[in-house]
Amino acid sequence: MKHLYVCYFLTLWELRTAYLNHSDRLRFWNNDHPSGVVKVKPERRSILKVLSRALRLRCTACGQSSIARGPFRIRHHCPTCRSLFKREEGFFVGAILANVMTTELVILVVCMVWLMVIGSSYESVLAGLFVVALLFPVAFYHHSWSLWLGFDYLIEGLPRYDKTSS
Repeated sequence: MKHLYVCYFLTLWELRTAYLNHSDRLRFWNNDHPSGVVKVKPERRSILKVLSRALRLRCTACGQSSIARGPFRIRHHCPTCRSLFKREEGFFVGAILANVMTTELVILVVCMVWLMVIGSSYESVLAGLFVVALLFPVAFYHHSWSLWLGFDYLIEGLPRYDKTSS
């Protein structure tokens, strides 16, 4: 089981860095990213505080403003602390991965509960799981983005948006 968690973490990290080539990564760490992004200085971060902010759909860096500006619309950056939410192309792949994996987990739990506790027929369980599989990812959209931002904030920090550079 421990090996599974390590593989999951490495897969997330590889997805996160797959869209930056080596030279872009070097410039990013030297605060000279081509998209006008300035790297935030590392600070001590509480995992529970970041998780709480992510579950409440707040900025994972400051906790002041919402990451969503409407249904299925994520803000570009936090208006309070200027942390950048939408960065390079492909950054959202991690949020999609979080949404898919959480949906699969929810489907598995609902299936086990429905078959073992409720004891319905298999056809009614499949119909219910189909409904869950359609509705849960839509309802979990903002939370998957928020959890991915929280994960990224814990690993490397969120860069700040610098509107003078762009």
